[in-house]
Amino acid sequence: LAQIGAYIQADHGHVAALPDAAAPPEGTMQVTHQWYRPNCPVVRQIPAAIPMAAFPWATAALLRREVINVPQVGALPADCATDRISWQRLDVGAVLSVPLVQKTRVVGYVGFLTLGRPAAWDGNTQQMVQVLAQTIASAQYRLQAERLLARREAQSWAIFSVMPDLLIRMGADGRYREVLSQNHPLDVVPSQSRIGRHVSEILPADVVELNLQAISQALATHEVQTHEQQILVGDR
Repeated sequence: LAQIGAYIQADHGHVAALPDAAAPPEGTMQVTHQWYRPNCPVVRQIPAAIPMAAFPWATAALLRREVINVPQVGALPADCATDRISWQRLDVGAVLSVPLVQKTRVVGYVGFLTLGRPAAWDGNTQQMVQVLAQTIASAQYRLQAERLLARREAQSWAIFSVMPDLLIRMGADGRYREVLSQNHPLDVVPSQSRIGRHVSEILPADVVELNLQAISQALATHEVQTHEQQILVGDR
């Protein structure tokens, strides 16, 4: 924000997030990051929460994935009156906003403003801000995916931690995909040496049959299958 804001001679830059569920005009956009030009004579601070109802024209344009490039806020036409009044209350002179798009959804926008003065931002400047917006949207999406994966892994381990002994992930072909042992009292074969091997290489024939039948039935019915099995190792 600082680098591009300074380059395009803006006074203020910010990233705002759109609410997940709320639709205009009920929703509120949250400013997650912002920058002011050094020594900028700020008259009114840009609020951290921006009501969509205050900017109906701009919000609708962003949701249509359109770039907002207003060189002079005071010259906006009558059908943008609400937006014009809201910007003028903040002493905004010019606006350049680009939507943040993740896959098919607009999740927010990157905006640059001048305060108390107009500005003419050409196509090259607009394209630069669009590249910034794409970079931010991609970074946000990757971060969200990483956080979701971390939460799911934590949930999986939380479930596994209360299991008594052993958790096995096996393919429909009867081969071990993953073996997780939690203080298992009877490690017939070390966990890692099972990966990729067929259950018939590890367990007795009668137990193999029980396992394969349960797998086949679970896949066919999409229902949980349970069975008991006994394995003799030495005198245990």
